[in-house]
Amino acid sequence: MAFFTIGLWALFGATTWGGVEDQVLREDVVETLTGSFAYSSKHSELDAIEQQIETAVAKINFFIRPIARKRLRMLTKPAATFTFAAIAGGLRVTNPLVVRDCLLDGKPSDFRDRRGKQRKSICEEEARGIRETFLGLESGSWTHSFQLSEDGQTLMQSVSIRSPQLGAPISYSVTYQKLGRQIAIEPK
Repeated sequence: MAFFTIGLWALFGATTWGGVEDQVLREDVVETLTGSFAYSSKHSELDAIEQQIETAVAKINFFIRPIARKRLRMLTKPAATFTFAAIAGGLRVTNPLVVRDCLLDGKPSDFRDRRGKQRKSICEEEARGIRETFLGLESGSWTHSFQLSEDGQTLMQSVSIRSPQLGAPISYSVTYQKLGRQIAIEPK
């Protein structure tokens, strides 16, 4: 799905934004997501991620499997917090390990991932949120979707990871709660 989406972006141009209606939609998404959210640390979510990792590495070579498992655990560990801040043309998405700009005009933005590698991402609006598709992942795809609840207090992050090197795709969701004066707790 992500490859198909990226292919369409490349084929038809990055975007057709520009109308007044599009500007209102972008401003609405920015206003809706602006704020900080802390991981709610649900054990069932962590167990689901672990199960996805085990399924994905089950068919990998026995000698490489521990390395793949360790790398996937590091990459899929939920961030302690996410902060969304308004910037010109979109949102700045910040967690303790990564800062990236989510430009809602369809232009890719550069950032460094958790491992320090240079990457690009393309953002799209979704109902009460955004979807980030990460580029430059050699042969796979990685997508994050952030959806805010109607009351604005709960943020759901859905992640999809696909790679021909994995035995199965990894898809999971984690929950964050809007921060007031709370202190974020680092996931285990």
